[in-house]
Amino acid sequence: MTKHTPLFATAKTAASLLEMKETEFLALVKDGALPQAAKFDRWDVEQLQKAMRGDLIDGLEGTVW
Repeated sequence: MTKHTPLFATAKTAASLLEMKETEFLALVKDGALPQAAKFDRWDVEQLQKAMRGDLIDGLEGTVW
């Protein structure tokens, strides 16, 4: 049976998708490094992917790293 990646994930599942402990995931959310839950205490997996890729950074397009 094919396993599907969820569109929205609980903190436990989101942490698992990012290969980290749930406590580490929630700490990064609290610190603002990862987005807050969307609705119903679920995280938008697409937004988490964008955050991990750095695609959610806004206003720094001209910055040379």
